[in-house]
Amino acid sequence: MLSWLPTLEEGLRAMAAFRPKWIAGTSLFFEGNVSATIELKDYAIPVAGSDHSTSYCNVYALKQTEECFARLGFPDFRFKRFDIDIDLPKGSHGGFETYTELLADGRRLQISGPIMLSWYFILAIAA
Repeated sequence: MLSWLPTLEEGLRAMAAFRPKWIAGTSLFFEGNVSATIELKDYAIPVAGSDHSTSYCNVYALKQTEECFARLGFPDFRFKRFDIDIDLPKGSHGGFETYTELLADGRRLQISGPIMLSWYFILAIAA
């Protein structure tokens, strides 16, 4: 999942270095022209020497993702939004745990801690 890395480019370059014919994955993306770099500090899960654990949960703009793939030799880029179809209960510890909220139209929002998750499947095909 690219979202857990500090930058999008780092993950895409690492995958492209293997020179595959295609790359597929799933991560957090946005169809608008905005990306978000999110550093999580989870106080529900402390680690040795700290009162919290630290990780990333970045959301990347699909257009910039497509452009980065093209620069790496993968000009054919496709994506599909993932809409969860099951209910996930809210946990009790109040940390970065995933649950769903049902909307009036029957769709579900997937939420982890303070972040609404916008999962997409992506496919990039080499030239």
